Amino acid sequence: MQKVSSLVSLAEAIKGKPFEDCKTLSRRQLIDKLNFINFQDGRILLTFRHRQYLHSLSISAAPEPCFDETLRLSWNPAQDIPKKLRHYLFDHFLLDDGLRLLLVQAEFRSLDQDGLALALPEQCREIRARRHRRHGCSGVQARFLQNSAQFEGTLADFSPEYCRVCLAAGANRAFFWIDPDSPGYLILSKGEEILFSGDCLLVRQGYGEEVRDFVFRFANRDTRRFRTKEFRSDRRLLTPAPEMVFSHPLTGKRVTLAIETLSGSGFAVEEEEREAVLFPGLMLPAVSIAFAGNLVIPCRVQVVNRHMVNEQEPVTIRHGVAFLDLNSADHVRLEAMLQRAGDRHSHFSSPVDLDALWGFFFESGFIYPEKYASLRHQKEELKKTYEKLYGQHPEIARHFIYQKNGRILGHMAMLRFFENTWLIHHHAASKRETNRAGIMVLNQIGAFINDSLNLVSSHMHFVMCYYRPDNRFPERVFGGVARHLDDREKCSLDSFAYLHCRRGQGAGPLPPDWTLEPCEERDIVSLACVYEQESGGLLPRAMDLLPETAFVNTLEGDFRACGFNKEKRLLALKKDGELLAVLLLNLSELGLNMSDLTHCLQVFVINPIALEPPTFRAVAAEVMKRHGQEELPALVFPCSTADRAGIGYEKIYNLWIMNLRHVDDYFRYLKRLFRGASA
Repeated sequence: MQKVSSLVSLAEAIKGKPFEDCKTLSRRQLIDKLNFINFQDGRILLTFRHRQYLHSLSISAAPEPCFDETLRLSWNPAQDIPKKLRHYLFDHFLLDDGLRLLLVQAEFRSLDQDGLALALPEQCREIRARRHRRHGCSGVQARFLQNSAQFEGTLADFSPEYCRVCLAAGANRAFFWIDPDSPGYLILSKGEEILFSGDCLLVRQGYGEEVRDFVFRFANRDTRRFRTKEFRSDRRLLTPAPEMVFSHPLTGKRVTLAIETLSGSGFAVEEEEREAVLFPGLMLPAVSIAFAGNLVIPCRVQVVNRHMVNEQEPVTIRHGVAFLDLNSADHVRLEAMLQRAGDRHSHFSSPVDLDALWGFFFESGFIYPEKYASLRHQKEELKKTYEKLYGQHPEIARHFIYQKNGRILGHMAMLRFFENTWLIHHHAASKRETNRAGIMVLNQIGAFINDSLNLVSSHMHFVMCYYRPDNRFPERVFGGVARHLDDREKCSLDSFAYLHCRRGQGAGPLPPDWTLEPCEERDIVSLACVYEQESGGLLPRAMDLLPETAFVNTLEGDFRACGFNKEKRLLALKKDGELLAVLLLNLSELGLNMSDLTHCLQVFVINPIALEPPTFRAVAAEVMKRHGQEELPALVFPCSTADRAGIGYEKIYNLWIMNLRHVDDYFRYLKRLFRGASA
């Protein structure tokens, strides 16, 4: 039992109007609604008028099944309602179906300890039609904060623009602390899961002193989940349209909405405004995207915006929904489908004819005679590695192919080789269509990066690529963007001297005052300081060479789970205790990278004074001896050290690293470079 509410006041204002001035429902329609409320274990609001004074009470009661004009309602016998109503007469009851409020002037029949009996009229009237249906909620906690005051309670119901929250006062806070003219902050949660948080405005409130209803209006029509991007993901209109299926986190009811457009980073759905169940900021922890053919992709999403797309009845609202996370394998399937929908010649991590792929590598010049000379002895091992890479589609690898009529014209691949960094490699294109096919696979990989960088499961904070400066295409693209941006926080370029080291090439033992030992944290700090002075680029962050990341090796387990090997060893080369170089040894399957840059020794020189060619060969030989290697490629940084020390090397590799927080700069440069071609 509670004081008269604003609904009852509205009913009083409407009661005297003629029936023809209001929309009406017949007794049969009313009975159907009452039976549905009974089926849903719902309640209606009864209003009683004082016999002597201008005072009313409203009491909620549960309707029992109704089959004729007599309606029986029940209340809690423990409350002794008849005693409290001794001086009151029944006046009317209100029925709220979430969209319409109905006023029913029923005839009183009887009242007892268990409930009330009424005779239903032939007609009842609609006294208010809401713009949006209210959706009842249960089990959702609410917290309201304003000017350092916090009130807690539960969410009673919501619509796309408003919500009604029942808050409790306390010994050290009172409702008059809430300023109705100032915005507040509302948090809705269920258990440990926050379902919504955002600014709100107070619209109206009830009268309770310890517990009170508050109606808030959501203040924001957009939620900025991620940094705004200039180059957004391509949206596809698929036929037949997939569906968004989920259990609503606030109501617990199953919802199915057709997806209008879909991209690798999110999608759009539409609803009739009056029945809408989504609003900006709402988290949906468990959504399924259902395609024809029983393909279902589970994901975690958030509603980020809403806007009207049709102002005619029925008014239609479109919601933008962003992916927060989804399984890597599912994202690959989704991305492959979308890329094919955009260009039927684009193939992403799809099955590959390996004979055709090997033929393409030789035909395109990707495997040139000198490279094949170093690979020919491991060709069977290479074939097995590529059967796993391209046949089993491991989560650590992606490949992009552009082909027509079964003929491969362009190819590019990625490998997650550091905790949050993906290595781009194997870029090749048919010499007959170099420009077109090379650009197309570059576009494919760019689209995938753009769609993936905000997904937690993608572990994609940086992308990197090794290339030779005399290779024109990557020099124009990767080297060009680094020089154009001229900001090593966004994009960095470092040069390494590359050479092959073999055991038994006249290398003697390490001098007695030289040691090769596992790195300590202080050695990594020294490396970071020297690199910052020498380059100032992104290498330590991208290659896990900072104190907080250098000794983390979770990626090794991910490789093993995919059937691949990856070992990372950090060694410190010292003379009389003084650090001379930090060595990063990466061991993996031969052929993951054709130049074996994923199976090599990287030498970061700290103090180049004593690092002469015999000493360098001795160090490399000792590393190979300890780790059972007969031959290892080596990369020396900085490249100038190899020149000064007289260490003969075969070629130079540039290491390009892009910070994906600035990916728009990359796409902007490519758009300019290719004169408006899509990036």
